Amino acid sequence: MLEDSLSASDPETANHHWFPFLRYKRECEASGKQVSVNEWMRKT
Repeated sequence: MLEDSLSASDPETANHHWFPFLRYKRECEASGKQVSVNEWMRKT
């Protein structure tokens, strides 16, 4: 049986695909900052 790639790892700790950006997005929204892919790229 094949494993679904999105459920294969924990999105809270995974560092592939868009999981790191989604964590950054959640942090920005919690602090009231505007979410920006460009700012995230500069941060990383």
